[in-house]
Amino acid sequence: MRTLSRLSCPLSLATSPSTKLVHEVEQRNRLKLILPWLEARVQAGSQDAALYNAIAKIYIDSNNNPEAFLKDNNLYEPLQQARYLVKRRQPELWAQVLVSDNLHRRALIDQIVATALPESTDPDDVSVTVKAFLTADLPIELIELLEKIIIEPSFV
Repeated sequence: MRTLSRLSCPLSLATSPSTKLVHEVEQRNRLKLILPWLEARVQAGSQDAALYNAIAKIYIDSNNNPEAFLKDNNLYEPLQQARYLVKRRQPELWAQVLVSDNLHRRALIDQIVATALPESTDPDDVSVTVKAFLTADLPIELIELLEKIIIEPSFV
């Protein structure tokens, strides 16, 4: 684990070591490599949101029972998951999190519409997100999203 302590990160000093590690590993698309370490921290009782956010991303990406994780854990941040989904642009991931029985779906949609998509600078992010809402049969939420796109002057 000596290598982990050598990682440098342009994040604020106020962030936790877990946050810095997760950020660096995620930038390299190697999040799965630290899954055992993340799970060990959670088993040890950590309530660091960065750990839960990273585990949620891994479980969603690998389709490792993400519904159960998202339902049973409320320590991950919907905003982080929303940003992740928008950035990844994978219809399969969208399909997994937009299922009707996902208890956190509304919070996730709110974060997508209010923050994650408006922060994006890539039109493909909008396109994939709109298609995901259509596929998930979310007409009211799609209208919210489209209203935001039309009304927000700085939108992509």
